[in-house]
Amino acid sequence: MNILLSGEWRGRPDPKQTGLNQEWFRVNNSGPDIPEWKSVDVPSCWNADPRYERYEGIFWYATDFDLPGEADSEIAIRFLAVNYLCRAWVNGREIGIHEGGYLPFEFNVPNERLLPGGNRLVVMAENFRSSRRIPGALFDWFNYGGIVRDVELLIRSPFRFKDARVRTSILSDGGAEITVNYQQIQTFPFSWLVTECGEPDKPIASGVIESHALDGSFEIIIPNAKLWSPETPSLYMLELKPAPGVNAENHSVRFGVREIRTFGPRIIFNGKPIKLKGDSLHEELMPYGRSIPREERFRDARDIKKLGFNALRTAHYTHDEALLDAADEIGLLVLEEIPVYWDIDYESRSVYEKAESMLRDMIARDFNHPSVIQWSVGNEVPVENEACDLFIQRLLAEARSLDETRLVTYVSSRFLIDETRKASDVCCVNCYLGWYFGDEKELAGLLTATRETAPDKPWLVTEFGACARSGFRSPKRRSKYSENRQAEFLAHYIRTINGLDWISGWFIWIYRDFKSPMRNHKYQQGFNRKGIVGVEREQKLICEMLPSLLDEKILPKSESIMKFLAPAFKKLEEFAWRFAQPMIARAAKKEYDDFFTGIK
Repeated sequence: MNILLSGEWRGRPDPKQTGLNQEWFRVNNSGPDIPEWKSVDVPSCWNADPRYERYEGIFWYATDFDLPGEADSEIAIRFLAVNYLCRAWVNGREIGIHEGGYLPFEFNVPNERLLPGGNRLVVMAENFRSSRRIPGALFDWFNYGGIVRDVELLIRSPFRFKDARVRTSILSDGGAEITVNYQQIQTFPFSWLVTECGEPDKPIASGVIESHALDGSFEIIIPNAKLWSPETPSLYMLELKPAPGVNAENHSVRFGVREIRTFGPRIIFNGKPIKLKGDSLHEELMPYGRSIPREERFRDARDIKKLGFNALRTAHYTHDEALLDAADEIGLLVLEEIPVYWDIDYESRSVYEKAESMLRDMIARDFNHPSVIQWSVGNEVPVENEACDLFIQRLLAEARSLDETRLVTYVSSRFLIDETRKASDVCCVNCYLGWYFGDEKELAGLLTATRETAPDKPWLVTEFGACARSGFRSPKRRSKYSENRQAEFLAHYIRTINGLDWISGWFIWIYRDFKSPMRNHKYQQGFNRKGIVGVEREQKLICEMLPSLLDEKILPKSESIMKFLAPAFKKLEEFAWRFAQPMIARAAKKEYDDFFTGIK
């Protein structure tokens, strides 16, 4: 039984960090009669409240709940996400601590700590930045703090399924072979049933498992299987039902039949080469911040699909699972990522362990989503650094060991100096030629030269974009920050990349403008304005050109100046990342730090 605890809670900021010493977690210090505790919504981001927009620090939450379960039930409290560090107490006694802001976790609650009547849950959340956290001290999105997703009370029998993972393979006769790997907390027999989603009364296959081990597997054949794809997102439901007399809940898994692999420089989806044409998305929507309602996430997915895209990149961390539900149903291929980003402490063993834990948790949560076809273990990381190179290679190997059915990658901002990409299944590169440096007319040449670092792999251009302030249109051809310039820039990139048939796809940066304290140009004003829609979802000029633009192409020239400049460019790139970039990062971090000035 899952009981939703979200709703109206009590909360209070702790700018002087006195809450622990003063024991705010005690029952007599966290009640509704104490005036310092004010009404707050859970989930929510405290920075979405104008009073706390510039507050980084500690925030406390409290709520009361009744316990309707049986005496022999196991009790846990599950948080779908808290940013960044969470400590929790029930009835004044600590039940757990968790680090990481984008994935679910749960704390078991010993039965002896619970009362048959009312119980008090107190949570301390804090969102300090540090190079020994993931992400680190500087990142190009807003550091929302709080209990940012739902909280659930779990009342469970020890006879239950811990997990069930579905792997699918397509048979030559049009059927599909399904392998189900399951885990139980205690062994018990069960039956299984497969139906097509929307047709629960029409069984496709069924069987019985006389379970004698905690871990097990079984095979299913689905004749004439309907394949999942962006064009036809067909879904099936697998239900695992405990045998009569077993006090356990059913376990359901929704899945799709599809295959993803590589063949030389191609990405092969359901047996055919595919070209991804996508957009990226940050988990932010005003006025919610990161705590976006489920229906709004579905709206984002539908709106992205309407523009003609077949893919979505969840930048740069794991989004709420509702977005993947939407991608499954609507038909979007997803590249999903953990927030290993820029300059964290790559030499730290504990930092690596945090990254690996995030990777394991992401794959565990999202394994059965057919929309997810790639795991990314980082974005724009300094792979020229030996410690970072080892860090990323270890994560790539760990991802493969956890899931052999998907592609494994990381996203690079390096061109000719990246040797680490040879260890990935797909080479991903972010490119802003013509915006931050150089001329976009040399895009084909730069990408072709970069391909030589891993010529036998598939390639994706995972970011390209130009800022535009919503409503600012200028007749001047290259007026920066205008919608006209953005549309021209993106159109050139799309046509050029489409003309390079060895590139397997691309993702525009980004779907919607988002807050970033390090961006304070007069046209940005605290936002990254590279969205193709604005903060209020208002469409910019480029949207009028989509979706017809998505298939247009420019055939590359036979010769490019980059062919001759590649050695010099490589030396310049090495210099830029070694000397210039650290200075820019220090200046950006100061802007970020200066933004968070506390409570109004």
